[in-house]
Amino acid sequence: MEENRIPKRVLYMNLGPTGLKGGPRNRWQDEMREDGRIVGGEGWQEKVHVHHYELYMTYNITSS
Repeated sequence: MEENRIPKRVLYMNLGPTGLKGGPRNRWQDEMREDGRIVGGEGWQEKVHVHHYELYMTYNITSS
């Protein structure tokens, strides 16, 4: 078989990298959860929810 025939070139073709190396990239939400764990420890989401609820109630009581 000749070296420059198409079937032989395809058989030994080097395609190169097809995607990113390593695992999938983190989503924005995953990064926020990780940052919250580092800063606030366990239960940080509940603390944020309570704080936002208190702000909401304060605003509703004063604006009524």
